[in-house]
This record gives sequence, C-alpha cells and structure tokens, in this order.
Amino acid sequence: MLPAGKRRPYTASWDGGCGADRSTGGDTVGDGTYLLTVDGYGVTEEKFLLLLRDQKAAASHYFWTQYQVQPDAGFWTAAVNGEMPLAYAKGRALDALVTAKITLILAAERGILAYAWATEGCDLHNGS
Repeated sequence: MLPAGKRRPYTASWDGGCGADRSTGGDTVGDGTYLLTVDGYGVTEEKFLLLLRDQKAAASHYFWTQYQVQPDAGFWTAAVNGEMPLAYAKGRALDALVTAKITLILAAERGILAYAWATEGCDLHNGS
C-alpha cells in the first residue's frame, strides 16, 4: 500500500489489435493470453470486447449526432470527416478499460478490496 498522498505512474501496454491473437493459456501479453496490460496486470480480449460493444453503441450515437451518419455495412471502416467509427469506439473502450483497471488496482493497494481479485481474475462488470 502506498502512503497517503503518494501516486505512482500507471502504464498500459497494447499487444496489437482486437481479434488478432486469441488466448493460448500463457501468462504474458506476447503469448496471446492478454490483449493488453495495465501497470503489468493483464486484461483479456474478452473484457476488452465487452467494453468495445458498449462503446460501439456510443460511437453510433456520436456519428449520428455529429454527422448524421447511420450505421450501415461499411460504417465501421469508413472515415467520416477524418474520423473512423471503429477507431473511435476502440479508443473509448481502451480508455474505459484502463480507467476501470486502475481503479481496481488503487482500491486493492488501499485495502478496499482483495488484491488478487482486483488484479487477476475480476470481471469489470459483475465482479466474478
């Protein structure tokens, strides 16, 4: 646990792309088990995809309200005013995931919840 008022820097490491690597049972980013790490703690592709699904809905809404573009067959990969909807959704999902993971790590470091639960096997949405 860190002393009160002390903050440490957190880092996120991305392993490539969503869907490029599937879990293989290892324990590092490079072997495909984790899609990315946050401060050295792995995040599975499954957890990222869960947040990506939520952010795709937000991206659809954003592109409709900003540009009146409706999702169609080519929506996710077509640039709209210099922005690509899929890249927008992935960026928001990554931001949400990093924020959630850091929150769990900080809670564990401060003794609010079990450290193993926060850093290893937790599900960001239902705690399992």
